[in-house]
Amino acid sequence: RDVLFFAYFPKLHVRLKIDTSRVKYLNPDERSTAALIRNAIVNYSPEREIRTSPGFYIKKATLEDILDELESVGKLYYLREDGEDLRTMEIEKDASFVLSDSVNLSDEEEREVMRRAEGIISVGPKSLLSSHVITIIHNELDRRGL
Repeated sequence: RDVLFFAYFPKLHVRLKIDTSRVKYLNPDERSTAALIRNAIVNYSPEREIRTSPGFYIKKATLEDILDELESVGKLYYLREDGEDLRTMEIEKDASFVLSDSVNLSDEEEREVMRRAEGIISVGPKSLLSSHVITIIHNELDRRGL
């Protein structure tokens, strides 16, 4: 509904932004999502940001560029297993959450995220799939009415 999702492809220095308030043509299955993401990547141009489908935007960017964009909206939190329990933390309405996938952030990337982060948050003591972490974060924000 009102989520901005960013995916960063560090080897390409590419940022994909999905503005869920503007998305169209997305069915609730992985194939349609993959097709929209593939379409964004195929239509990528390093010269400027391109809207490849309603709500899907792709452009050349560094991690620092993305963090700048996130910080302009609200506080930034880094998600790691060793962080403070999400349920005990005060979270503001327009917070952003940074997490990695099965490949951890590089030492340099992690230093940059930690330098900017308001705090390190954990959704639990176990390592989870990134998609599950996102679901848990959304659930907690919904429960708080944020």
